[in-house]
Amino acid sequence: MLIWLVGLLTAAAFLSLGVLLGQREQDLQTDRAAKLTDEEIGFERKRRAKRLNERLKLISAFSSGLGVAFVATSVLAPLAAGKKLTGYDALLAVLIALILHAIGQAVLHFWKSED
Repeated sequence: MLIWLVGLLTAAAFLSLGVLLGQREQDLQTDRAAKLTDEEIGFERKRRAKRLNERLKLISAFSSGLGVAFVATSVLAPLAAGKKLTGYDALLAVLIALILHAIGQAVLHFWKSED
């Protein structure tokens, strides 16, 4: 059940990333249609890059935090409750957490220059 929740939340994060990148392309087409001056276009692109970068940081932090929460609920909570935990379960939880952290790092590769 918890794995399905993690998968669903990760899919939601990537869906929002796709929406963000699609919105960027629409914004560029709007700039061309509005016939803005070069200075105004430069200001708008810088503002949009900053907004995109902030959203990417949020998605990355969400994915990494989800990995930490997954380890806490899958490994630490059963240990604190005194339940026996197999090595396989612990390894699987840590592996999933590492994958979620790697996804968070991969999202940052879409970072745009604000210059």
